[in-house]
Amino acid sequence: MALVARHPEYADKIVGFGVPIFPSEEAARKHLGSLGFLARLMANGSPLAPRMCRLMCDYRSFARFLAPLLAPRLPYLVAADGVDHIWESYAGTLNVVLSRNQAKEWATALAARLHLVYGAADRTSPPNAAIRTLGNRSGARIKVVEGGDHHLPLRQAKFCARYLRAILDRRR
Repeated sequence: MALVARHPEYADKIVGFGVPIFPSEEAARKHLGSLGFLARLMANGSPLAPRMCRLMCDYRSFARFLAPLLAPRLPYLVAADGVDHIWESYAGTLNVVLSRNQAKEWATALAARLHLVYGAADRTSPPNAAIRTLGNRSGARIKVVEGGDHHLPLRQAKFCARYLRAILDRRR
């Protein structure tokens, strides 16, 4: 959104699945902290978080084996690949998304049509937070998919492909 807000010639449509949009950094951190121990650890900047990440990096083979066992609802390769990050990348992205919290500003500045798709049961990026934050003023079209969660493109890939095709086939 930030790139297309600055360079409208790059795209006339943007589609995002499970985009984390919250009304404030405080609301985002509070929400993420409510998801459980690991989310709270990462969202609240605990000094233990980079140490845990370092441990996963140091024992990456074991972590790649263990991750699918801890996330059995994800496809095996997706869960295993989830440990192939570095702390600076993860924490940097999380902090930019949360602390700058410019989604509403970007969405309002877009000349491109913004389509956001959420699973109704998305606990990581709840659709109601995006709806409350963006409201009708941004022009964003928000679709909530019953039975979907944060992994909508993984669990309902055919639906997502059809949805993308329909948007690409529209004039606007």
